[in-house]
Amino acid sequence: MRFLLVFIGALVGVCASVLNSHLAGKEVRDRRERIQLCAGLGSGTLCGVLLPLHLSQAVWQIIFLSVFFVLLFAALSDIRTKTIPNFLSLSLLMVFAALQIYNAAVNRADFLAGMAGGFLAALMILLFLLLCRYFSKGGVGMGDIKLLTSLALILGMRGMFSLLFFSELIAVCQVIFLLVRKKMTLHDALPFAPYFLLGFLATVGFGLF
Repeated sequence: MRFLLVFIGALVGVCASVLNSHLAGKEVRDRRERIQLCAGLGSGTLCGVLLPLHLSQAVWQIIFLSVFFVLLFAALSDIRTKTIPNFLSLSLLMVFAALQIYNAAVNRADFLAGMAGGFLAALMILLFLLLCRYFSKGGVGMGDIKLLTSLALILGMRGMFSLLFFSELIAVCQVIFLLVRKKMTLHDALPFAPYFLLGFLATVGFGLF
């Protein structure tokens, strides 16, 4: 069963990368396209590996897969166009709505706790990111804010703090590496959606939500 999940994750990861290339009117030929293809393969495989570790309930496995592929498309879009489409944030809202419908049908206590915790987390993340955007003079994009606010509904406070921690840690390490190698400057923009994806995988991998 685990092998099947790894295979499916790798296959869908590759399909997501190829589909993104075709939607942009390009074929998988140049170096950037091959890197994106490998990223889709690697992250999809990792998805399949992590899926059964901490998520025993089928509903949470479905939620995990849904969030994973939304973040994967967001990462590919952010790398290519420096934008995150609104429909991806709306997709996360739909995932949250489906989860709460399930909770309402199965356990009313989980439904109330999920609604309260999700909206509280989303509100705090929204305020925090708006403050970051204000003080950084637009350094945090609205696409990032909408994506993370929608994601906070699903992951809750603990999950979002974990995701942001790992995302920032990985981003800082890469920026330091690129600065040392003189591959970027402090004035260069950095697409953050790929780090959100990695932070999400780390959060799930360590069972922090």
